[in-house]
This record gives sequence, structure tokens and C-alpha cells, in this order.
Amino acid sequence: MIALKSYDGDTFVVEEAVALESQTIKNMMEGNCGGTSIPLPNVTSNILAKVIEYCKRHINADKATDEDINAYDANFVNVDQGTLFDILLAANYLNIKSLLNLTSQTVADLIKGKTLEEIGKTFDIKNDFTSEEEEVHKEKAWATLNLCKNLFANHLKLVQVCNIFRNPSKRKNIRKRVAMEDPKEDDIESAVIYKKTTSGPTRPHIGPNFEYKSYKEIQIQSDGRATAMLETETEFSRDAQAIREKVLKKSEEDLKRKNKSVGVEKLYKGIHGYTDYKAGFRREQTVASEKVGGAHGPLRASTHIRVSSKFDYQPDICKDYKETGYCGYGDACKFMHDRGDYKSGWQLEKEWNEREKAKVKALASRMKDDNEGDAEMSDGIDGDSLPFACSICREPFVNPVVTKCKHYFCEHCALKRHARSKKCFMCNQPTNGIFNTAFEIRRKIAARGK
Repeated sequence: MIALKSYDGDTFVVEEAVALESQTIKNMMEGNCGGTSIPLPNVTSNILAKVIEYCKRHINADKATDEDINAYDANFVNVDQGTLFDILLAANYLNIKSLLNLTSQTVADLIKGKTLEEIGKTFDIKNDFTSEEEEVHKEKAWATLNLCKNLFANHLKLVQVCNIFRNPSKRKNIRKRVAMEDPKEDDIESAVIYKKTTSGPTRPHIGPNFEYKSYKEIQIQSDGRATAMLETETEFSRDAQAIREKVLKKSEEDLKRKNKSVGVEKLYKGIHGYTDYKAGFRREQTVASEKVGGAHGPLRASTHIRVSSKFDYQPDICKDYKETGYCGYGDACKFMHDRGDYKSGWQLEKEWNEREKAKVKALASRMKDDNEGDAEMSDGIDGDSLPFACSICREPFVNPVVTKCKHYFCEHCALKRHARSKKCFMCNQPTNGIFNTAFEIRRKIAARGK
């Protein structure tokens, strides 16, 4: 069963087969637009009742004869003009083709074979032609009559029939006066007379086909964990800071009890339950005033998970000013006017990696030259100018090393000297603890051994 709700608010419960006679209702049911009941805001209760009656009669048309159906249809449209037009509009809105054709044919039969005066009298159309227009109308009456007969006889569809009674727009009413010509010039003439329409009362607008009303409820049922809290850390009531607060509170209570000469309860209360006999003789009586900023154990983490952080390593530079030296915004520009060169963090890191690779490659080439026994100095220093003994111990080199200032020492002598002083033994320059292997001395020693 399908519930249909009219414009007046009345509900009609009909069978599904009856409701499916309307293509509009069928589309609503397929789109689930009706909910518990299908609203029909363009149809009143009495008209909807007659339409339902018509649909019930025609779903069983196979069981009845054509004569019975024709007799029922003739009796169905035997109503006053207002009701007939309402049924026609309802059939158009509900898209019931059989009822639409029946009512359109009935309206066309009312027009067919009648003069303009008879049509105006039938549909209560007032004649607002002027005297001059009446004269033109009488002269061209034969053309107007033939045109109207052909037009009204073929108006079987709803749109064509309704256009006769619908108030046309103001633009369509604009016309030029027909020029008076000599009837002797042409044997056959044709003219069309347009009737002016007055701005009288029109049918009330019932409303749109569909109306949507807000439920005034929040559509998003979840908060997206916007207020979620971090639950992986120790609870604040059981962490080190909470335990320290309990100890300070107990010490304060014991101190008050001692001042009142009340016997102290001798009961073991755990490792954090000992009486603090130094209470009152130091400043640390609250967590906030204790040492290290009152921190006991790990610091309490942020309870809220959603933390937004932004690291802007590159300032916003005005592109126009940087490239051309001119900016149309002038001092009002929100970007910084600077023509200096800036490098991003990734660019600096890339250059540093390239320098490190070059150092490693150079070091590898030195070791390769050492293995091959190449006596040529890689740094351009003459082999005869190299020292043959350590400057500290005055003995031949043992594991020679070189500082940044190009002074050579034994490894153990350099480390022993560095433990006492951070400066070079020869020039008193800071060594920064850097002692590299002296490949030049090692090559010289190897050459002597050969």
C-alpha cells in the first residue's frame, strides 16, 4: 500500500498498482523521495480523490468492454469547467497519459466548431478590443476564423490547450497595428488578430513540486577525535609528580599532628609513606617550588593527541622584488623585499654531502697511492722538507699523525699533549682534537725501508 498526501494535508492509502498509473509517483518511489508518504503539493484533496477513482477503474480495463470504459470516461469528464481544468492540470503533474488525453480531448471538443464570441462566452473571456481593432477584426474575420478553427481542433495535448488560457508574458502581447491596405491590390490576404489579456486574478500558485525541510540536526555524528586524549602514558593520579604531592601533603599533616602533641600512628605505609622530619626547615614544601622546576620523574606529556606544528625554514621572499628590484605593492607588500640568495635546508644538505663525498674520494686516492708506493707528495710538499723525528719526544716517528696546522708528531705524544693542552706543541694553535694520519711520513719511512 502507498500513502499519498495532498496539498490540503489529507492522506490517501491506495494499492501500489493504482499509484503506479502515475509516472511521477513511480519516479518518486524509485528515487525514495517520499519517505513514509509521497507528497503531492500540486493536487487538492477532492481532485486527488477523483484521480484515484479514475486509476482504480482503468487498472481493471481488461475485464471491461470498450463501451463500458467509454461510458465511464464520458461520465467522468461531465463536470464543471473549473473541476475539468483542475483534473487536467493534475493529470499533467502526475503524468497520467490516458487521463491527460481524455481531459485534453474534452476541452478541445468544447472549442471545436465555435466562433470567437462563443469561445469567449464559454470560457468567460472578456472582449477588450478597441473600436479600431473591432473594425479590423470584422474586415479580416474570415482569416481569423479559419486560423482559430485549425488551431483549436488540433490542440489535444496539455501544453497546447493550457497555452490558450494561460496569461502570456508582456513581451508576447506587444504587437504592431495592422496597416490598412487597398483590398484591390491582392486577391488573397491573411491577418492574425491577437487579443489583449487583462491582468485579472489568476489561479493561486500551489507550490513547487518538491520541498525539503531541514531536520535541524547535526549531520556529522562523530567529532573526528578532535577531543581525543593520549592514554598511553601513566595516569596523572599515579605518576611521580602525584606521588610527590601525596608525600608533601602527608608531611604537612604529620607536622600539624606533632605540634598538637598527638601520638604518631606507627603503621608502615610503603616507601613513600615515611615521615619527613625536615619539613618546615626548607623551602621545598610544594611541587612547584622544589628543585629542577618541581619535576619528579618523566615530564607529563600532552594529553591531547592532535598537535599541529609548522617549521618554516624559508622566509617568504617577494618574487617580483627579488627578480626585478621593483614591487607594485611597495611597502604594503606582505612578503619580504630582499635580493639576497637563500638556500633551503635540502640544498645545504646536498652541498654538504657532495663535499663529504669529495673528501672520502680524495682520502681513498691517497691510500691507493700509498699502496702503489708512489713517492710523490699529494699535497705538494717536498719529501726532503718533512721532519724525520717527532718534535715532542725527539725520537723517530711511531704512528705519525699531522695536525690542521701541518705539524707532525707521534700518535701517543700528540694524545698525551692534548690531554694537558688543547693547543699545538709547535705553534700554539687550537688543534680541536683533530689528528689525521700522516701519509707523507709513512711513505717516506716505507721508502727508506726499501
